[in-house]
Amino acid sequence: MLKRALGSICLSGFMAFITVRVLGLPDFSSAIAFLSGSGITASNSLATIDLIIWFIVGCILIFNIINTLRKVSGQWEIRLKRRQQAWGMMAIGILVLTIGLVRHYGPGDSICCGNINEARQVNIGK
Repeated sequence: MLKRALGSICLSGFMAFITVRVLGLPDFSSAIAFLSGSGITASNSLATIDLIIWFIVGCILIFNIINTLRKVSGQWEIRLKRRQQAWGMMAIGILVLTIGLVRHYGPGDSICCGNINEARQVNIGK
């Protein structure tokens, strides 16, 4: 059982490493600008999605560490079926890779004028 728990921690650590490689570290200022409504751009929306993904990956890593420490200390542990854990990790992996593809092949900041307010002004002027 301890071997399985350590495997979960290793898998979570690998997922965090892959998230760093694909998405990089989260950009808090862009995500806050998007959430506050002051800078609604494609790059700010991707930064917000990155922040959500980082939150999920961090929660999974913390959950696995706490669960392993409980197992080692002889306390009760939260049991997940292997299938549940596998589906969860696969879903996060697909989400990270999808956002990585959007980031790599997406338009970035080249969408008209940079933000919604400027785009509205350009459309009103035409």
